[in-house]
Amino acid sequence: MKVFFDTNIFSASRSYEKIISTKKIHWGDIEFKNEEQSYQRKIAENPEHQALLYIGAYGRSGAFSAHITRSIKLEMLPQSRFARDTEADALRGIGVQTHPDIIELSCFRSFTLIDDLMKIKPAMTEAIGIIKDMNDSDISVAFSMINAGCTYEDFLNRIGAVKKIAAIFDRKHWPDAFHYVSAEHNGADFFLTCDQKFLNFVRNTAEYKSPCIALSPTQLLQNLNIATH
Repeated sequence: MKVFFDTNIFSASRSYEKIISTKKIHWGDIEFKNEEQSYQRKIAENPEHQALLYIGAYGRSGAFSAHITRSIKLEMLPQSRFARDTEADALRGIGVQTHPDIIELSCFRSFTLIDDLMKIKPAMTEAIGIIKDMNDSDISVAFSMINAGCTYEDFLNRIGAVKKIAAIFDRKHWPDAFHYVSAEHNGADFFLTCDQKFLNFVRNTAEYKSPCIALSPTQLLQNLNIATH
């Protein structure tokens, strides 16, 4: 079973508090104090965040495989690394595989370093808007200029999938919808996100049907029949 994680899953997985411990070191008659910082898990008040504890345990047991796409990896770069892979991280120890997006957006809109690290979602939205407005001639020129790594027919299908989400989803949801369709393209069974507004939009939008099911952490536990008490 392939579960693709949205960016917010990783920030939500870390519910922690800092622990500062002080050690005294003596050198002759001189005493030094050395402070060491560590993290411990605290109870998450949000049930979606708490559910990630169980998802992490089942992921480490091999009950499912965890995946992300390249654009999600880029979004994760500016996030604080505090407590990642420590006892405070519900998803510690899960091997996460990275896959290419359905289309490399940087081929249609040049991303600067600042865009990549700090403003990736606005840059993605602009690139998706460019693809949305491309005509057949534009698509043919784009295919001849970039290394798509696929046949022209496959390229047309990928462009068509991005155009479809741009036509159906609100502009504010384009980056998340792009993650979603990229997960679907890579054979995902589930797309896991804590963005309830996006989930509501997917659930209430009859025009877009996908074999990849978008779920929140608590919904994934229900789908797997995992009890949390």
